[in-house]
Amino acid sequence: MNRSMKVMAVGLLGLAVLLTGCGFHLQGSGAVPMRVHVLGDDAVLTRSVHERLRGYGAEVILLATTAELAYPLLELSGTRRNREASVLAQDGQVQRFTLQLRTGLRLVMEPGERHIVPLQVRTMVDAADLHTASQIREQVAWQQLLDDMTKLIISHVKHTTI
Repeated sequence: MNRSMKVMAVGLLGLAVLLTGCGFHLQGSGAVPMRVHVLGDDAVLTRSVHERLRGYGAEVILLATTAELAYPLLELSGTRRNREASVLAQDGQVQRFTLQLRTGLRLVMEPGERHIVPLQVRTMVDAADLHTASQIREQVAWQQLLDDMTKLIISHVKHTTI
């Protein structure tokens, strides 16, 4: 093995150690339950989670009310979208907005159990982008937040034994 091959092998080994040491996991690692009941207070987020779980091969039953509770249960509650000014210019004009999407995730494996995890994703959007591209830029940012939140929820589901 020549010197450049040795250097590359050591570099790849170092990268592998670094990634595993920092808690990096491939998105496909872990498993989703074969059947899960989903209840959510935000129809768009609930539908996004439903579709992603089905993509992993799970049978997903959407529940309309807590009267229909069945287990295992994935409940999304307290979902809020927030848009606030985060950077102001000296003249008081808004330069950047922060968009936040928050929800409470509750995974219940059997009656009486409560595992509530508050989740939040956020992004910043330049005010100039919102004015020049109308609402399209903001809609794209909200869609990205929805996708990020869905991935975060699925990650919690995959790493919790249901």
